[in-house]
Amino acid sequence: MRFTTFIAAATFSSAVFAASASTSSTETDVASILEALRANNPEDADAAAAAMKIKLRARDPVPQVSSSGSTGGQDLDSILAALEANSPEDAAAARQSNAGAGAGSVGSVGKRQEDLNSILAALEANSPEDAAAARQNV
Repeated sequence: MRFTTFIAAATFSSAVFAASASTSSTETDVASILEALRANNPEDADAAAAAMKIKLRARDPVPQVSSSGSTGGQDLDSILAALEANSPEDAAAARQSNAGAGAGSVGSVGKRQEDLNSILAALEANSPEDAAAARQNV
């Protein structure tokens, strides 16, 4: 009789443990799905996470790009430094092409503005709401 009680308790304990393990993996799956959603639509992902009472990892702040291009040199330097760590040849080629354009020159800022305008135009063709929001942030 005691042996049967022990077996029943062990079976119940393992069933509870299995249920808690699957709940944990389900929450992890939902959290990863919400983080992927946040890449495309942060407001919806945050609202869904709040409704489901799931905490998402903190996002890195998105650097604001100014139309004057004042942070462009700093961003470019950090990107080139990271590229150099992975591929020195590519970094050297990028530095060489950037030196020809002049990182702080007026022409370079104008080129970046043209690139930004073409990107926003392409975005507007696919998603006018996103393009309008992007234009407000620029």
